[in-house]
Amino acid sequence: FALIRHAMNIMRQMQQTSVVQVKTSGMLKQHYTMSLWKDDASRRAFAREGAHLEAMKESARIAKEIITLTIEADQMPSWKNAKRLLEKDGKRLHFR
Repeated sequence: FALIRHAMNIMRQMQQTSVVQVKTSGMLKQHYTMSLWKDDASRRAFAREGAHLEAMKESARIAKEIITLTIEADQMPSWKNAKRLLEKDGKRLHFR
């Protein structure tokens, strides 16, 4: 259950940042994370270090596909809108 281990480590890393809000949805085969940051530099720094970086290095081993999307917003969209945006505009990485 490498995905669960990575997710737990990433959430611990996130607690030490300036993230404003985090939401997760789903489990195991289909998991979503949405985060709201004070500034883009903090978001980028988080993504490029620590547990998040380690998980990304193992992406091909733990996932079939990862879809990412970054938007500018003052508040998080609903899950319905977030999933619609992700499907429409998300960057897809396919591994298998």
